[in-house]
This record gives sequence, structure tokens and C-alpha cells, in this order.
Amino acid sequence: MIVFLIINSSNSDGEPFNKLLEKVIVTYKLSTQTLMSNCSEDMILGLLNDTLDITNYSQSVISEFQQFIVLLSLGFESIGSNERVRGVVDHLIQNLNFSADSLALFSKLETQDVHHFLENPETLSFEKRYNLATSTLFLHYICKP
Repeated sequence: MIVFLIINSSNSDGEPFNKLLEKVIVTYKLSTQTLMSNCSEDMILGLLNDTLDITNYSQSVISEFQQFIVLLSLGFESIGSNERVRGVVDHLIQNLNFSADSLALFSKLETQDVHHFLENPETLSFEKRYNLATSTLFLHYICKP
């Protein structure tokens, strides 16, 4: 029953989940094949059409997919690029035990640049932010399990 509540939940504007999914597919032109990672096309279409028989699917699979869609639909609109990069940098430091020194070396920056970025991204030049972003995004990609 909990899954049913999650599936039929809406965002703060009252938009149902299937409308968020539709938005991702239509606005960002993502196919169901692109969205398939741990779920089937039938599940995606069932969620999209609001006809999913939740008893046929794992609650965790549905929940993970819903979180993914919410991030794609609302996250990209509400979180700026500097904040996205800050999240990646924070993740590398806090969860993967990278140091600011290491991130600076990979990004060809000074350690203080990484600290300044974390405090206020606008204090760095566009070039430095770009170097930090591309380096940390690549590190994040290659360090994923």
C-alpha cells in the first residue's frame, strides 16, 4: 500500500508523478529505453499511463525509478549548475574520501580554489569552475561502483 501512495503522490504544485514522467519523456526527449536501468519498459509505461499493477514489481525498484524521474524533472529546473557541481564535490570529499588537495590537483587548481568554490562558487572564474566541474564529474563517473 505504501507504494501506491508514492506512485500517486504529487510534487508541491500538485503535479502527479505520471505528469513528471511525461515531462521527462516529452520535454527532454528521453525514450523509455534511455530511462530503463533497473526497470522494464512495461513498468515505465504503466507508471506513465497510471495503470501500473504494483503487485508485479519490487517497491524498491519503483521507488528508485521515481526518485530518478523527480531528479530529472524537477532537479534540473530547480538546482543550478554550480550547486550540481558542489554536490559532486561534496560527495567526492565526504563519501569517497577525496581531499580538497586531490581534487585541486586533478583539476589543475590551487587547493584554496576548491575551498572557495565550496564556500561561494561565484568567487572563481568561469574557467576554474569549468576545470573543477569536468574533473570532478569524471572522477565521480570512474569511481561509481
